[in-house]
Amino acid sequence: MKETIIFYEQRAANFFKQKATLKRLATGFQFAEGPLWHPKGYLLFSDVKANRIFQLFLNGVIHVLCERSGSQYVNSKYLSEMIGSNGLALDINGDLVFCQHANHSIAKLNHGKDVFKLCTSYNGRPFNSPNDLVVKSDGAIFFTDPPYGLKKEVLNPGIFQPHSGVYKFHNNEVCLLSVDFNYPNGICFSRDERYLFVGSNHPDEKRIVKFALSSKGSVMSKQIFAHVNADGIKTDIFDNLYAATDKGILVIAPEGKQLALIPLTEPATNITFGGPDHNLLFITTYHSIYAIEINIARQELLPVKRNPLPLPTTSIV
Repeated sequence: MKETIIFYEQRAANFFKQKATLKRLATGFQFAEGPLWHPKGYLLFSDVKANRIFQLFLNGVIHVLCERSGSQYVNSKYLSEMIGSNGLALDINGDLVFCQHANHSIAKLNHGKDVFKLCTSYNGRPFNSPNDLVVKSDGAIFFTDPPYGLKKEVLNPGIFQPHSGVYKFHNNEVCLLSVDFNYPNGICFSRDERYLFVGSNHPDEKRIVKFALSSKGSVMSKQIFAHVNADGIKTDIFDNLYAATDKGILVIAPEGKQLALIPLTEPATNITFGGPDHNLLFITTYHSIYAIEINIARQELLPVKRNPLPLPTTSIV
């Protein structure tokens, strides 16, 4: 890796600790995804192909938190090899909610480590393979549903959904918000939750779309935010958007201008902010987990607490 960070605009240098370097925390995974910093002091992430959720401590200790995280029973007749869990988040009660490919569902792991499904279908048909999700401060879960978990990674409308949707699940009701993508992927809110961002990593739909939301979470309008492919996406406290791309982590200003790139030697799949002092950006790639120190972040803990975070004091050992 020749450069740790490439700056397209000098203002982006303020986002990162001076001389920040990328640290690899763990490797050897099949397809790492969905990183989430837990307030108890560890990183959670999925290995989609291995069908597991892992727990990673900053001292390098790794545990399997959940076996068969995408499904206990896999019917390979209709599925691709991407059978496990994917996106992870905490709900307003602090319980883990996550996307399950093989179960075609949004599931929940409570404090007793019991897994149960929250929602599995829309209009009488199972979801395709829920990919990523984000929890609003009122408890609503917004998620994407591309066909990556289905056979040949294409829609099967005879059994599953006839479209790749963006959905909202709230008060036991599923609402379809958008069918603008064939492969919707990463999803996140602006800091004030007035806007929802959705990206696609498919080469035929090179865009991140910005949806304006009503106070009840319905879509009022939409526009293209950036003409880039992205897997996971997150925003910081100033609404800069961080996109996991095949070249690394691309930082985009609120007006859509590209600010910086953290180059990687393999495609990035997702990102999250966290660390004991909330000054780390965690990155998942196909096979590894990385972290880099930053000066601005986003509270990715409980959705009801979206406040600015302190400047960094923690270092990666």
